[in-house]
Amino acid sequence: MDKRYTNAKLRQALERAVGAALPPGSQQALLIWHEDSRGDLCLQAVDYVVWALARKYEHGDLRAYKQIADKIVIEDVIEAPLW
Repeated sequence: MDKRYTNAKLRQALERAVGAALPPGSQQALLIWHEDSRGDLCLQAVDYVVWALARKYEHGDLRAYKQIADKIVIEDVIEAPLW
């Protein structure tokens, strides 16, 4: 995850929320690390995808979303009071 745009408390809250979404008794491990996207092209690409989705759902702006829509396999909206 990109650490450049959020503070430590929000990052920790997001980690807890993701961990809580794992099935009870799950044997899955959760490992999240935070990097600065300025030095990671892959993280920049993911940041663009998240931004395009946010523009779609928060502002009804489909311009960026249309560029990636055919690449999305499953699109599931999670609503939580934290974000």
